[in-house]
Amino acid sequence: MKLQDSYKSFEEFESSFRVYKDVNFVDFFIKDCKTLTSINAKFPNGRMMTASSDLKYYYIKFCCVHGGCYKKKKTLDQRSTSTMRQGCDAGIYLKASDDGKSLVITKMTEDHNHEVSKILYDHLPNQRKITPENKATVLDAQKILTIRM
Repeated sequence: MKLQDSYKSFEEFESSFRVYKDVNFVDFFIKDCKTLTSINAKFPNGRMMTASSDLKYYYIKFCCVHGGCYKKKKTLDQRSTSTMRQGCDAGIYLKASDDGKSLVITKMTEDHNHEVSKILYDHLPNQRKITPENKATVLDAQKILTIRM
């Protein structure tokens, strides 16, 4: 993935993005977005009316999971919490092309202000989620155990 890369559908971008995250050991979240449906509702005769529905978004902004900074509340009864935010400015901004046929990476910042490694990446919450195949196996095992009891 690099600046000005274009994708014919959001699914195509997602698969490329997944590989990018796994290779570079970074994770992102959706910071801001506007769907084609909402743009077309707001501007019924706009240029995005003819855009491919496979694009899904008019624009979408991804930021590093370590982006932003934690804002402490000004109350006395504040419980102790942890945060992953470290002020990282890394991010990716995609926008629908003018003809509405593709999503184009218009901004891309790859400079992270924190350590990036496979070990840290594997411990992020999104990487620890159970896959649907493994979930089905666990549920089957639970059913077998309940039948035996």
